[in-house]
Amino acid sequence: MRSKKRQGNFDVLKIIAIFLIALHHYAIWSGWKFDPGIHLNKLTAQTLVMGGKLGVNLFVMITGYFMINSKPKIKNLATIWVETTVITLFVYLTTIFFHLDGQVFKPFIFIRRLFPVVFGQYWFVVAYSLLYLSIPMINTVLLSSNLIKIKKGLFTGFIVLSISTYFYLNRGLNFSHPIWLAYVYCIGAYIRLNKDQYSKISSSRNIAYILVTILFSVLINIGLQYLFSKPNLAITQTIDFFGWTETIFYSRDASPLMLILAVLIFILFMNIKFPARKLYSYLSRAAFAVYLLHTAPWFGVNYLLPVIVNADRFYSSSMIFIYGILSMGLISIVSVLIYTCLLPLINLIMQIIEKPIIFLQKFIFE
Repeated sequence: MRSKKRQGNFDVLKIIAIFLIALHHYAIWSGWKFDPGIHLNKLTAQTLVMGGKLGVNLFVMITGYFMINSKPKIKNLATIWVETTVITLFVYLTTIFFHLDGQVFKPFIFIRRLFPVVFGQYWFVVAYSLLYLSIPMINTVLLSSNLIKIKKGLFTGFIVLSISTYFYLNRGLNFSHPIWLAYVYCIGAYIRLNKDQYSKISSSRNIAYILVTILFSVLINIGLQYLFSKPNLAITQTIDFFGWTETIFYSRDASPLMLILAVLIFILFMNIKFPARKLYSYLSRAAFAVYLLHTAPWFGVNYLLPVIVNADRFYSSSMIFIYGILSMGLISIVSVLIYTCLLPLINLIMQIIEKPIIFLQKFIFE
């Protein structure tokens, strides 16, 4: 059996993906109130919004790339659940202990924090868990099909799951987070199955495609800023009828531009070989804690970003960008340190539930 070597480039890409998600939350939770029309400061803040869906797509593509030829492990899913629970409880108890913004202990809130996945405290963790449990079925379908059929299926999925939502979006009807993640997983798996072809794409050519896609996205954003400053225009009324916003191509989960950009960045990192490092590996694991800590229920959206970070005091485009990088970078560092302190507890819990994990592995995946 050929030994599997860890690839540092994907560890780095996972770290970048989580940081892009953090910048997305910085942009949408800081609370800026911009005037209608085209403004550089608004353009800067809205451009940071693209990191959210881009980061999610990259994270899930990495899963598809590696899991298409592997068997899922309940231990990996259990680790996600345990880390989510421990970190959520840590944040909740910290807010109670320090009485942040008048927070007091409430039994029902505590129960939700004690079972954050069950009560859907993090949409991504829930959707990703459902995806992970579905991997054997997805892999069976993909591995029993040829590349042409998979490519046709991905193209059809692009029209149905992405393009169609720009004319009508009804969550639960024509959009679902688990289904979207499954689709993105299939893209990552397809790239792995067709790796030889994508390995031929030069990095310089790929970077050019990435820059063009980003520029095109920004130009669309500028155009929408202008249109929404003219509410009486027929085209503005039409796109408003379809539920569009200035940042729809950044913020909509099934954004075709963010999906294309994610594919291009993914292929770029696939072809750039970073040597494996223990530091990269550890930080890529700890990066998930960065997501959990800065999006913790109540704390992230109501206190960390609007009160502690307090970025809405800055309105210059340069300060919005620089402060975003610095503040979210600092939050990321603190999150990694907190995760490191909590890791012994996480490992202890994993040891305690080792036997149930072994049983579930045999029951579900074998």
